[in-house]
Amino acid sequence: MNSPKKIKILYITPSTDIGGAEISLFLLLKNLNKTHFSPCILISKTGPLVEKIKSLNVPLITYD
Repeated sequence: MNSPKKIKILYITPSTDIGGAEISLFLLLKNLNKTHFSPCILISKTGPLVEKIKSLNVPLITYD
């Protein structure tokens, strides 16, 4: 049986500080069904949020 094709999702966030929106993003990524979705994060710099996302093994792209 063919496995379903994953839907790619790019999340973009300019902030790496931990606040309400960042906690929501982290929890969304943590609980996202990875068999159906393939998330990736575009984030502006390194910081506390980057380290938390790295712990989830979600692809991460940083820019200046």
